[in-house]
Amino acid sequence: MQKMKFLPILLGSDENAYGCARLFFDEYKIKSLLLCCRALPPTSHSRILYRKIIDNFDTNAVFKGIAEEFFPILKEKAEKLLVIPCSDYYTELTVKNREIISRFSDVPIIPDEVYKKICDKKAFYTLCKEKGLPFPETVILSPEELLNLPLPFNFPIIIKPANSNSFNYLHAKIKNRKKVYFCNSKGDIKTVSENFISAGYSDALLIQQYISGNESLVINAYCDDNAKVRVIGAAKPILEYRTPSLIGNYAALQTVKKRNICDTVISFLEEIKYKGFANFDLKYDSKKSRYVFFELNPRQGRSSYCMHTAGENLMKIMCDDVVYGKRYNGVIYAEREGIWSNVPKYVLKRYSGNLIPEIKNIDSAFGIKGDFSPMRVYTLVKRDLGAYKMFSAEKT
Repeated sequence: MQKMKFLPILLGSDENAYGCARLFFDEYKIKSLLLCCRALPPTSHSRILYRKIIDNFDTNAVFKGIAEEFFPILKEKAEKLLVIPCSDYYTELTVKNREIISRFSDVPIIPDEVYKKICDKKAFYTLCKEKGLPFPETVILSPEELLNLPLPFNFPIIIKPANSNSFNYLHAKIKNRKKVYFCNSKGDIKTVSENFISAGYSDALLIQQYISGNESLVINAYCDDNAKVRVIGAAKPILEYRTPSLIGNYAALQTVKKRNICDTVISFLEEIKYKGFANFDLKYDSKKSRYVFFELNPRQGRSSYCMHTAGENLMKIMCDDVVYGKRYNGVIYAEREGIWSNVPKYVLKRYSGNLIPEIKNIDSAFGIKGDFSPMRVYTLVKRDLGAYKMFSAEKT
C-alpha cells in the first residue's frame, strides 16, 4: 500500500483544530487526524477529519504513551507526520515530549529556552524589556500579597494568572472563574484574592493597569526551523465574546495592513530564534501613542483562520516548508481585506457596528461545503443559535 505524502495530526477538538483541518482539506483534500481528550462541537460529525477521543490525553503520562505507541504506526502510513497542537496545554505537552515528537513529526517545535521565556508572563515581559517591545505597566504578586500590598497604579486594573497553563491554575477550583478579572475597587481585589486563596492557588498573579479603548490587534506568524518568518498577518477585533469563560476571545476579526508593527514582530521572532507558529495579542495605548504587547502564544491562534481571510493558508505555507522543501524567499504578508467570523452573519451584522456593509469578503472556517451531513448541519445550526442567544442576552 502506497504511503500518504503526509498526515496532519491535530491535538485538540475546538475551533482552532477545525480551522486547521479545513485548511488542510481545502488545499490538499486530506483528512486530518484529531487526537483529543473530549469531543467539542466544532469538530463533531465532520467529514473532513477523523477524531479520536482518548481519556486523559491532556495528562503527560497518557500523552507520552500515545506518542510512543501510535506515532510509529502512523509513520508507516505517511512519509511525514505533521503534529500540530491546537491549545496551550497540548503545546506544553508537545514541548515537554520534544524528543519523542520530533522523532516522528516534521513541524518545527519552539526551543525549550524560548518557550520558558514566553509561557510565563513575568518572563515574557522581561524578554520584551530586553528586546525593546513595549508592554503594559505590570506587577507580579501572590494572592496573599495582592490582598495586603498597595498597587503602584490607579483603578481600573486587570488580574490574571502569570501562567494560565500551570497545573496549579488549571486544576484549582476557583469560585467565579474568569479568563481575566476586571477590578474597579479594593473590594473587587479582595474578592478575587480570596477566591484564589480559598481554591489553594499559590502561583503568581499578574496585575496590570487597564488600557482603555477598543483598538486591539492580533498577529499570527509561522517561523521555519531556521527561525525565519515565512508568513505574517494582522487583524483587529470587531466583535468579542463577553461571557466570563470566553472574555478575551474574538468572535470576529477584520484583517488589516500593519507593516510597521509586523516588521517589529518579525525582528523580535528572528532575534530570539523562534520556531513554529506564533500568535500575539496587542492593544493600542492612546496615552503613549503606541501598541503594547500583552502575550505571545506559542501556537497558531484560535482565530488564526483569519490568515486565510487575508489571502494566505498557514498550513500550506508550513507544508511548502517541511513537506515540499520550498526554500525561504522572503516574508509573505497576509494583507487582503476581509472579515473572519466565528458567528453567523446575522449576529455579526447586528452586533459589530457599521463595518459589515463596506466589506464583501466575509470568511469562516465553518460551513457545509465539503462537510455536509444532517448531523453536521444540526450541530452548526445549534451552534449559531447559541451565538445569537449569547449576544442578544449581553445586549439586554
